[in-house]
Amino acid sequence: MSDPRTLSAAACEILVERELRKAGIEPVGLRRTTRPGPAADATDFAFDLHGRLEAYDRRWSVLIACRNRPDAVSAADIDALHTRAREKRAASALLFSTSAFPIETVRQAHELRIALFRVVDAQSALLMWRMILPGALPAWVPELTVELVALENDAATAQPLEPGSPELVLRQLRAAR
Repeated sequence: MSDPRTLSAAACEILVERELRKAGIEPVGLRRTTRPGPAADATDFAFDLHGRLEAYDRRWSVLIACRNRPDAVSAADIDALHTRAREKRAASALLFSTSAFPIETVRQAHELRIALFRVVDAQSALLMWRMILPGALPAWVPELTVELVALENDAATAQPLEPGSPELVLRQLRAAR
């Protein structure tokens, strides 16, 4: 079993691009911006990726926050991401984190239309989602994967990104109708 907290910043960038591509969303021209803050070691980080996403033959600007900190993501962290996204004139904001998302954080992200992704151990997650069977791991199973965390019926839910299904993510970025 892999510990998501051992994720390095470089590996996080690769994970973000891999998972978005898996879902059918192409990241284009992402550039890293380091945010100020304390860093206990090489795996304790917070940075932003700014660029564009492409799906369904449309491109739009995005700010993707990447976070590997021991504390849970707060509603204030979501507000700060929303502010940074507006400053960068990003049409969408996403957050990838190894930390927990308390319900008030999920509610705030839902209201501000920010997609939340929790980095998790792939083997445990794929077993839980019944995408693999117990026993020897298939060669295609990565060490880490992400769950899309969303608000449904005022409860936080987590689900895997389905290959070639950008709609799961895009639904989180659109205003409710």
